[in-house]
Amino acid sequence: MPLNEAGPPSHAKITAIDGFSSEAIVDWASSHLAPGSELLSDGLACFRAAATADYSHEAVVTSGKQPNDLPEFRWINS
Repeated sequence: MPLNEAGPPSHAKITAIDGFSSEAIVDWASSHLAPGSELLSDGLACFRAAATADYSHEAVVTSGKQPNDLPEFRWINS
């Protein structure tokens, strides 16, 4: 995922969804993202559905770690 010079992604889309199901993720992605967009997630299984649509998905399994402990998510709470 491209990051800008300060560290955060160049673009981020954060919205509420109806639930953590594969269908909810695909519905959200098709409504809010351009085809070919890259998704970065914490490895929750429902995000794998993005790969079956027209999006790439990078899963970073957090294994109980806090987001600030992982370089991919450090920008979230900054």
